[in-house]
Amino acid sequence: EGRISVGAPPSSGTVRVASSILTSGGAPAVGRWTVSASCSPQEVSVTGTELTWIAVPLAPAEGPACEIRFLPAAAAGGMSQPLCLEVLAWRPATP
Repeated sequence: EGRISVGAPPSSGTVRVASSILTSGGAPAVGRWTVSASCSPQEVSVTGTELTWIAVPLAPAEGPACEIRFLPAAAAGGMSQPLCLEVLAWRPATP
């Protein structure tokens, strides 16, 4: 389980996150991770080794930081492989 806090952006924009399940030696992905944010109703499930994207819109505001959360859900047998955070990027809104 993990989280990233994003607060006080310089302008309106989007935080983009891409993640995948980390495997080794060509093993199949096991388990599922949920990526969500406290400032957006959007939620995605990461279930494989391919990149899964989520875009979290942010507006400059005085208040609590937006938390991007990474929550594991164990597969059958209680095992879940690690989540690999591949991309964390900020994209300002276009005027």
